[in-house]
Parts: sequence; C-alpha cells; structure tokens
Amino acid sequence: MINYTEAEDIEQTARSIVAALNFSHVDLDRLRFIRSKGSRSRTIIARIHGLTQIWRQTLGSNITYIIEVLSEQYDSLSKDDKEKIIIHELLHIPTSFGGGLRPHRKHVTKRHVEKFYRIYCNVVTSKTQTHVDSSDSGGESVVQDFTLKKWLQNQFYKL
Repeated sequence: MINYTEAEDIEQTARSIVAALNFSHVDLDRLRFIRSKGSRSRTIIARIHGLTQIWRQTLGSNITYIIEVLSEQYDSLSKDDKEKIIIHELLHIPTSFGGGLRPHRKHVTKRHVEKFYRIYCNVVTSKTQTHVDSSDSGGESVVQDFTLKKWLQNQFYKL
C-alpha cells in the first residue's frame, strides 16, 4: 500500500528554485508537494500531476499541480540531483498554469534541466555573495538582478 505525506522539504527546495529562476508563472499557493512511500517502481523518481479545471471545480479546490517524489528513489539522491529533479518537474508546468503539462521531447529535456540547474547554482552563489558584499555594490546588484530576471523569463519562453 502506498502512503502519501506532505513534503515540506520539497516545497522549500521548489520555492528556492522558483525564486532564483524567476519562474513567475508558477503559483506556489496552487502547487502541492507529496512524498509517497511504498511504490514498487524502480525507474520513477518523481512525477507531476496536473489537475485541469474540471477536476478543480468538481473537488472544490484551487490546487492545480501536485509534485510527487517517490521516497524509495528520491530520498537517497544527492542534494544536486534532488534539485535537478525538482527543476525537471517544474519545467513541465506551462506558463498558462492551467493544469496541463509540457511534454519531454521539446520542453523538458536533460539539456534544459542542466542549463537551468547551472543558472540556479550561479544565482544562489551570487545572492550569497551579494548579501555579503551588499554595502560595496550600491545599486548595481539591483540592476543586475533585474537584467537576470528578464533573461531567465526569455529563456523559459523559448522552450
């Protein structure tokens, strides 16, 4: 029997990724994170479930997406691999945020995941450095941050 529990650690990772990569189309208030235990799958690490309008209306819920990680596969991964998995699942969410999913072939590829992961690491590292060096930079970091956000939006829309 499969057991499902809320996964606050996954949510925190996703919040960090969404903020760093400026995935502004991802409404975290309408996204849930679940850890499942008891799956027999050996190949699936995580999956995203989209709830279309009919499901949301029937269930009386505004939750549009659920990201599920399979504990048996996910929990033993390195921090880097866990972050890549979450990026992969988030890339399935289209800009419309309507419950549909973007396919693997064109939109969700290993190359895209690696690209966004490198950007994520750079943003996290630069924010740490910016926080430490904020008194030296004046308003320069705000301009760089704005430019980075615009660039990230363009990268996502190109997918």
